[in-house]
Amino acid sequence: MTDQEPEFVFMVDSPPEVEPGVYIGTLIGLRPFEFTDPQTQETKRLIEWQFGTEIPIPLPDGTFYEPSGVTSMATGPKSKAFAWLVALLGPAAVTPSAQFRASVLIGRQAQLTIGPDKKGWPKVQGLTAMPVRPVGATRPMEAAAVVPTSGNFDD
Repeated sequence: MTDQEPEFVFMVDSPPEVEPGVYIGTLIGLRPFEFTDPQTQETKRLIEWQFGTEIPIPLPDGTFYEPSGVTSMATGPKSKAFAWLVALLGPAAVTPSAQFRASVLIGRQAQLTIGPDKKGWPKVQGLTAMPVRPVGATRPMEAAAVVPTSGNFDD
């Protein structure tokens, strides 16, 4: 290294410690990209789905983890992208020949299942629709307490 060359430091990353589980998330971005399979040399078009979480997930460096997951561009009924569209838009909206702009999806909420990938990095593994509230409800329904009134409760 000479005095003319800038010095830089390599920092080896390790997977952030993110507790696997279900988080409430909001879609904040969609990023299409291409990936070339090193074994087949086939180029695939994929989509990265980027989310923010309702409760921020702090990282040791003071930043927050923004979960993401990847799907193919395939949108048939058995595809991951189809399932994610249904979770974000509802089954009535995701019908054959339906089209959606990214702007319609951004800001939608879903329950994110986050877990480690094959190399230990946390990623969104699946989406589930948010619970439906009854018409006119302003908050989730409260569980009714079940109080036994008679019987033998020693069993």
